[in-house]
Amino acid sequence: MISSHYKDVYNILCKRHPNKKIYIISDHHFYHSNIIRYQRPEFSDVKEMNEYIIGMHNRVVKEDDIVIFLGDFSFKKSFIKDLLAQMNGHKYLLLGNHDEENLTHCYGNLGFEGIFTNPIKINDKFLSHYPLRENECDGINFKALVKEFNSSNAINYHGHIHTRNIGENPFVNVCCEAQNYKPLLIGYTEKLVRTNDSPLVINSQHFESILKYLKKEKQLDPNLVISDYIYSMLLEAITPYENSSFIYGSFPLYKKYGYISNFSDLDVCLVYNENISRGKNKSLLKEVFDIAFEDAKKVDNLNFSLDKRMSNMCIFELLYTNKNGNRYRGYYDTNLVPLDTYRNSDFVTTYGCSTLESTLKYEMDLINDFKLPRYKSRFLTTNGDIANITLQLLFQQGFTEKKALSLKKLIYIYRTYGEHDISNVSDLEDIMVRFFIRNIVFFHTTRRSKDIEYINEGYRNLDDFMNAIPSTLKLQMEEILKNPYSLFNIIYKEISEISFDEIPKKGKELIKTIKYEN
Repeated sequence: MISSHYKDVYNILCKRHPNKKIYIISDHHFYHSNIIRYQRPEFSDVKEMNEYIIGMHNRVVKEDDIVIFLGDFSFKKSFIKDLLAQMNGHKYLLLGNHDEENLTHCYGNLGFEGIFTNPIKINDKFLSHYPLRENECDGINFKALVKEFNSSNAINYHGHIHTRNIGENPFVNVCCEAQNYKPLLIGYTEKLVRTNDSPLVINSQHFESILKYLKKEKQLDPNLVISDYIYSMLLEAITPYENSSFIYGSFPLYKKYGYISNFSDLDVCLVYNENISRGKNKSLLKEVFDIAFEDAKKVDNLNFSLDKRMSNMCIFELLYTNKNGNRYRGYYDTNLVPLDTYRNSDFVTTYGCSTLESTLKYEMDLINDFKLPRYKSRFLTTNGDIANITLQLLFQQGFTEKKALSLKKLIYIYRTYGEHDISNVSDLEDIMVRFFIRNIVFFHTTRRSKDIEYINEGYRNLDDFMNAIPSTLKLQMEEILKNPYSLFNIIYKEISEISFDEIPKKGKELIKTIKYEN
């Protein structure tokens, strides 16, 4: 049997995204001002062009559809992540002549779920950037690609030529201009059929070989790969609830920022709906918890024990023991939080995958036999993470042994992301005030009076904290924490002067005084 020059990705797409539509389109040329002069005179500038293309994309492609871009996506690589975040679908990129092949791994980190460096097939459909005709490209393998296509009696969907006409079948021009900026539907993936003999992920020989490969070739800790797989699977289980739930805590700092620490738990908050009863809120909480618990139990060699179930929190322990006796332990918490504490601007929505899939996404043959977890979840913004860690450092009782680690975490996040994300001190103060009230109300709900007394006794080691953080963050924190007339200190003073039983009512009043419309 003669091997093909084309990789057929249909089975890969079916396993990743069963029963979904497949769209293709090419040559968006985002942020390319000259394309307007040469091909798109209907636009006055790149801002108008970008917004129109994204709007047309989202009119056609739905949230879980598949779309493959056939090259020349954006002329400013620094904006790709932001562009993709605005566009629906599971997004793949086949590199064009303006996409830099040496940046393949960078493209993957920006939001594409897969990168193809050469033309591909989807069953009998040939996808390429250049039309598969002689003299269209000087690439070393292009003649062989054209020869195989010519012998196939198939159709070639391509880009590159914009509005230039090269004839009819077997060529279909899917450049933006030729398709009125609407992605073209070319088929569907197969429905998922689950069988009892499907490969088991964690304890299979294939998984063991992948861990060895990662350790040898990628220098990744297998413990991290396994832990991340487990947590990614749990995130996938709660994805249907992403509009009312969000992720916070230590592990998401790894999922968001790549920060590796001594994480041991995954925290999920369910936003309290004040339009329904407390009983219905608890019922919704239980539903989210149970779906994650039942889904997690299906993974072979993972053991679970339910540690504690409270009116406002559910916890279960995850324990995996490999064949060498190494144990991996984690905890999954779910709790309710008041609706008014949060605003839409406090969150970012993220599509994600496990470290395993992320690392192997360019070697997809190694993972074809596995159903790997993917998720869509809401995370707190960088402001939210900085506010949470700062409040822990200043006010959390019994946190002494972890303060050095938390301080290190705070500095990393701020230096890597915060300096760009925090535009002014009022934004940071606003979220710190709301989270401070949230914490006080939470302690009251759980009858943790000693924690509230600890907070009311005042700041501890504030000067040490100030001297340890970056100078730009220090200026912001001084305005928030050392200024007696700051909103934070005014709220702090009001909270510390009321009785324990007055906290819920006072908390609601204070939240309303700082609430504004997004």
